[in-house]
Amino acid sequence: MAEPVGVDPAALRTLADRMAVVGDELATVPIPEAIGWAGSALTRLEAPRRAAVELHRLATAVHDWAATVRRSAEQLAAAEQASAAHLGSR
Repeated sequence: MAEPVGVDPAALRTLADRMAVVGDELATVPIPEAIGWAGSALTRLEAPRRAAVELHRLATAVHDWAATVRRSAEQLAAAEQASAAHLGSR
């Protein structure tokens, strides 16, 4: 049997705010290019550029997730208010 679950919209908003900060921090992580001497295999190393692209993609995904959680929290709060108003009118 499923157990009832309670969700606090304020806690969801706090979580979304924290995730937005994490996304901001991810977006600022520096990934330096590999420095190699002429003729060195390091001059053609793609890993730093790929890592920077993936880090940017991750930061964007975290920001999107935070925005989705924030919208969900607002919708949940609105549904709770509507339900409370409906129950109060009885």
